[in-house]
Amino acid sequence: VEGCARRRGNDREQAPGRAGVDVLDQRGPLAGAVAAPGLVAVLAVFGAVLLAAVLGTQLARPLLLLAEGVKQVAAGTYHTLVLLSDGRVLAFGSNQQGQVGNGTTENQWSPVEVKGLPPAVAVAAGGRSSIAILKDGTVRVWGSNATGVLLDGTRQGMSPEPKSVAGIATAVEARAGGGFFVVKLKDGTLRCWGREADAVPTTM
Repeated sequence: VEGCARRRGNDREQAPGRAGVDVLDQRGPLAGAVAAPGLVAVLAVFGAVLLAAVLGTQLARPLLLLAEGVKQVAAGTYHTLVLLSDGRVLAFGSNQQGQVGNGTTENQWSPVEVKGLPPAVAVAAGGRSSIAILKDGTVRVWGSNATGVLLDGTRQGMSPEPKSVAGIATAVEARAGGGFFVVKLKDGTLRCWGREADAVPTTM
């Protein structure tokens, strides 16, 4: 999904049901995730998350303002995480494996707050799992455990709420793939676990 910014001048339009939301221009890469066929969630440069219609590869017009005061959007396969500037994390989308993190496995098509998560500084969304870096440098994970990302010694089950990752206390950044996580520590080293890796964080 290409980036977006406020378009000024006579080109301004308003989204249905939401006064004052501008049409979006494409200006640089931004995070996005498929929310439904033909729809995508995008982070605009003015700190808001919008549900937008997509025509081919073009971002058409915003349909709904989902959240404001946004720091980061992380796109999973069919779910999205939204990190707010105050450290709260919202999530929505497919939730069969608890990847939204609100304590249920019901799909969520509007943003809900991740349950019991302390203030975060970074998030990442995988196929059916999610990860957050907290302000104190520790890590929380939730969602599917089919590839062992919950680090409970198994590769089965799931958690619809965040769980602590032992042994990491200086994390600064996270990335998620299809069944694995990679975390960057303050000293620059990487820790990874999940698919095709040991079921414990391994230093790279």
